[in-house]
Amino acid sequence: MAEFSALNGLEEEIIKELRVDFLEDLKQRIVLINKNIIELEKKGVNKKILKETFRILHNTKGTSGTLGLNEIAVLSHRIEDVISSLLDNEVELSESIVTSILDKTDFLENIRLAYQKNASSDTIHKIMNQSLYNEKTKKLNILIIESSKSIANYLRKNLTEKGHELLDAKSTLDALTRVLTEPIDVLIASKEHPVLDGLNLIRMIKANESKKSIKIILLTSEKIECPSADRVIQKDKKFIENILSFIENKK
Repeated sequence: MAEFSALNGLEEEIIKELRVDFLEDLKQRIVLINKNIIELEKKGVNKKILKETFRILHNTKGTSGTLGLNEIAVLSHRIEDVISSLLDNEVELSESIVTSILDKTDFLENIRLAYQKNASSDTIHKIMNQSLYNEKTKKLNILIIESSKSIANYLRKNLTEKGHELLDAKSTLDALTRVLTEPIDVLIASKEHPVLDGLNLIRMIKANESKKSIKIILLTSEKIECPSADRVIQKDKKFIENILSFIENKK
């Protein structure tokens, strides 16, 4: 487990006790998430159930992050993204989405058990990597930061249909944080954003040596140059085809 070097002995003991209680409580949270998802699959989308599931995941993400259980925080965030998309009618509930969520909660339970058993960091990281990467399907983790909601929804629909994992950033600053803290294979960013625009976001990521393997696409409505991006793709009739051609040849 992550260490809290800045804490004194008493504070460390309190954190350890809180972790024990949280990990035990998480077992029931996972059971409830699974129950809700199965009910949604059987009876169709229910906003009340989706909101309850979102609250559970949001709380789990925040608490686990505070307690230094970072793998649980990241995985909860991934599931929360999917539930949020369902709540906002950005995607439709499908068999593949249900399977994806249940697969993630299985891994969440495996990570919970690993933490309970004081497993090594290597063991926990291995479980985490298994949850994020599917070697059989070669699924990619794709982060989108797009100023147009309709374009973002179109990207999500087409790329998820190809079996990839789609993640949404709320802002360019959120995108930067997620790139630095989560395993991301591809970043698709549009140019115009408040505070930090897409061009500077791309430059900052490419300046980080540990993140140079991330394939970055600048999505734009006009012809511009961006040396830091791996590809500049215009929003024309073939932009989805061009994105897929690029990322699926770059695995």
